[in-house]
Amino acid sequence: MKYETLVVYHRCGGKTLNYPPNTLFTAKWAMEHGARAIEYDVAIAKDGDQFQVFAIEPKLLNEAGLDINNLNWEDVQKINAGNDNFGPQPVSRLEEMLAAIDSEKVAHQIQIKGQHLATVREVLARVKDVRNFIITAFDINVIKEIKALNSNVHVGWLVKPAQEGGDEAGVDLTAKLVAEADTLEQYSDAEISDILAISEENEVDVVLLCGPRIKEKSLVNRIKEAGFEIGAWGVATNLDLAKKLMELELDRFTLDNPEQL
Repeated sequence: MKYETLVVYHRCGGKTLNYPPNTLFTAKWAMEHGARAIEYDVAIAKDGDQFQVFAIEPKLLNEAGLDINNLNWEDVQKINAGNDNFGPQPVSRLEEMLAAIDSEKVAHQIQIKGQHLATVREVLARVKDVRNFIITAFDINVIKEIKALNSNVHVGWLVKPAQEGGDEAGVDLTAKLVAEADTLEQYSDAEISDILAISEENEVDVVLLCGPRIKEKSLVNRIKEAGFEIGAWGVATNLDLAKKLMELELDRFTLDNPEQL
């Protein structure tokens, strides 16, 4: 039987068609055009004495002069998440994304952005009845918190290019990785040992490595033999890399332009 890799529509896909990223509008397009999984970023905003969790393209918060870790829903609602090609689009709440995109047909890959203390709790409250989803984060402490609250939640750890620290909420790490892709070498044995130890300690389910640094099947096998699923991020629009990762039999990876693949 031929091995199948799950190609996840990064930021809901449609990049070459100029669909607005991380929007319900684009997620619906993806579902209607055969997506098996979509990925989108979520953040949290204060709404009176409650919180709203919403999908967002993080750079829109920066452009609006807003702090991703200290947001008010009233301010977030003023953001136009659309573009000139498809017109204005509202910022959608996580509940709207989950209701509109049938998780029986399309898996949700939800990436947590920012470092607000209530984010994990609020996200978990909204996905408790969802059938097919994974929550991902760059911050291993977020993974640890998710597992502490609900050990059954499927989680993926996005391993940074050099495992550097710091808040990634305001930085497009995919763009950074693409810019450095030609200079990146395959993970060393020591790096993989460290990644596997951290993943085991924190009950990671899917180890999501930097796509350009996955070059040999032996690396993929090592992750799988340790009991983890293996995925990739940072593939961006690189179709040659995407095809290579499929040949290496990764379990999943995100891609900006699955419509071209």
